[in-house]
Order: sequence, then structure tokens, then C-alpha cells
Amino acid sequence: MLKEKYLTDDNIIQKTQFWLDILSPNTNTTTKKNTAHKRFKKFTLKNTALLIIDMQEYFLNEDSHAFVNSGKTIINNTNNLIKFFKKHNKTVIFTTFAVSNNEADPTKNWFKRSVKEGSKEANIAKEIDINKNINKINTNQQNINKKHISKINITLQDIIIRKSTYSSFYKTKLDQILKENNIKNLVIAGLLTNICVDMAVKEAFVRNLNIFIPIDATATYNEKVHINTLKNLTYAFATLITTNDIINIINTQDNN
Repeated sequence: MLKEKYLTDDNIIQKTQFWLDILSPNTNTTTKKNTAHKRFKKFTLKNTALLIIDMQEYFLNEDSHAFVNSGKTIINNTNNLIKFFKKHNKTVIFTTFAVSNNEADPTKNWFKRSVKEGSKEANIAKEIDINKNINKINTNQQNINKKHISKINITLQDIIIRKSTYSSFYKTKLDQILKENNIKNLVIAGLLTNICVDMAVKEAFVRNLNIFIPIDATATYNEKVHINTLKNLTYAFATLITTNDIINIINTQDNN
């Protein structure tokens, strides 16, 4: 896949609007009406959690072979979402991709490279806004591994899940956590749009959750792939939204 820096601090507002324009789903060429908007869900914070996918050193460290050039640009929006959800005392869940020695590694089988549990690449990136006091870290083995944490802060609402595949649900406690917290709506952001974010959306959908994707808080290596993935997800799986939309909708409701 061609790697490109399609998203920057200077163009993110313009790019987001451009994506919204071209991703308006199923426009009827005769009536000019969007026939799929009726399937879109109205955003609410009630029974809603935030899932941040793989914002870790493997993808956000410029020295990593897997560095996502546009990933740095979505950090600000990701942190704004984290702060907003914490302000409203809502569940925030982070995933980090890392494989232990005794686990099967389909990613390595395909790409010939992977991320080892306990490595620097498995650390959540230092720029991500999490707090210091560890509440709960859920890994496949249910053990706490502080090596996954690098200069981050974890609040009482924060949960970190280590996953060994693209899936955030496979052999993790994510499904259990969502059920225990009575989560009906899930905002999914992070990396990569076309792989782990895409899989998380689809797996959440078949669990009868309403999914919202802030399109300016997810990224991948290539803009065309980013757009095509969102096109597919908006058709059958998720409501597209922006970071500011989420914040402004709730702030407006709070002021009424």
C-alpha cells in the first residue's frame, strides 16, 4: 500500500468537510435526497462508551516501520474525545496490539512482522491523554502488565485491553466490559481505519451496538483506502460523525 501523509494540522478541517461531502450515503440522483440518512443514529451520551484503537508507539513513533504519517494529526481530536468522555464520567477503553510468546500470531504469519508483548512498540503513545493511577488493565491473560504504559495517565474510567489480533473482541474481555457497563452505543476512533477500526466496527455491529465513527479521529496509510473503508462502513454498519459534532451536540443539549 502506498504510504502518504494525506492529513496535516493545516488541512484537517478542509479534509474532514471534503470526506463528509463525498461520503453522504446513497444520494438518489433524481430526488437528490440521501436515502440512507434515515438509518443514521442520533448521537447521545446515554449508555455510550469511547473505544480508542491501537494509538500506540508501533504506529505513532516515526522510527517504526509501521509509522502512520497521518496518525499524528488525529492525536489532538483523539485527546479531545478522551477529555470529553472523562468530563462526563463515561467509559473510555483503549486497545493495544501485542502478542505474547505463547500465542498464535496471524499478523506475523501474513506480514512477517508483529509486535511483542512488553516491547516499546506495544506502549500506548506518550502523546495520548491518559492518567497515571492504574485502575484496570485487561489483557488476554487477565494479568496487569505495566510495560504497556509509557508516560500516560489512567483515570477511574479508563480500561486498557491488550489484543493479539486485529480483533478487539477475540479472546479479550471487551464484550463483557460493554455488557457490564450497559453500553448500547460505541464511538470508535484510532488506527488503522481499514484494519482494526474496520474490524471493531463490524464486530460491534453484530453485537447490536450503535456505532459512531469520528472520521477526523481515525487514520490509515492512504487517503483513498481511508475513504473507501468509510464508504463501506457508512453503508451498512455505522454512523459517520466528527469530533466537533460529538462535543457540540452534547454541549447544546446541556445548555438547553
